[in-house]
Amino acid sequence: WTSLLKRLESEAQERRGERERERERETRPKARQKTQRGAREIRWGENTDGSREERTKITMPVPDQVIVHPLVLLSVVDNYNRVAQNTRKRVVGVLLGEVKRGVVHVTNSYAVPFEEDESQGAIWFMDYTYHENMYAMFRKINAREVVVGWYSTGPRLREADLEINQLMTKYCKQPLLVIVDVKPRGDGIPIKAYCAVDEVKEDGTERAKKIFVHIGSEVGAHEAEEIGVEHLLRDVKDEGSRS
Repeated sequence: WTSLLKRLESEAQERRGERERERERETRPKARQKTQRGAREIRWGENTDGSREERTKITMPVPDQVIVHPLVLLSVVDNYNRVAQNTRKRVVGVLLGEVKRGVVHVTNSYAVPFEEDESQGAIWFMDYTYHENMYAMFRKINAREVVVGWYSTGPRLREADLEINQLMTKYCKQPLLVIVDVKPRGDGIPIKAYCAVDEVKEDGTERAKKIFVHIGSEVGAHEAEEIGVEHLLRDVKDEGSRS
């Protein structure tokens, strides 16, 4: 996580430079442009291992990208450390945020009590009442943040995930599933985003069924969050030097 924070710090500095250049461009006179974004109606399926097959037709809009903010990652790791550290369990929670021009910004989250049978993945329990109460409180704090999906510490897709995802459709038409790797190895970002879509066989031999398709994701932050990450990284460095 220290390496991730360092990379966030460097990316924050680059974004600040980009914002300054953008402000300069905005001050210049420019022609008014009209843009229109249409929902993608056809997209070929992608397997969970990253391979692609021309076998799936998707007839519903899919987000272009998912941006997860640092606060969400810290909240997920804290939830895991309190509930499932040194076990084979995973933790689950709800993702809050907003959608702007096809890009989902995941800005907040909260944990939800969750249990599942390790031997029979189809048997699971999520405290629905707890989720309802938490969401009502978060809406009072920030009405702009709505449910955009849910998270899991995976570290992979599991048997019950489609059922849980279907449950979340009560709150948003196209809920996201973000799998957060709380024990990352390597320099890649510790998140993978998925969206459930209908799989339709081209020959029409089978009924449509839900599958997960991968969506591009990245870690991003607002300017205030970038400052917080820099302070957090500074505290981590100080703690490491004292130890």
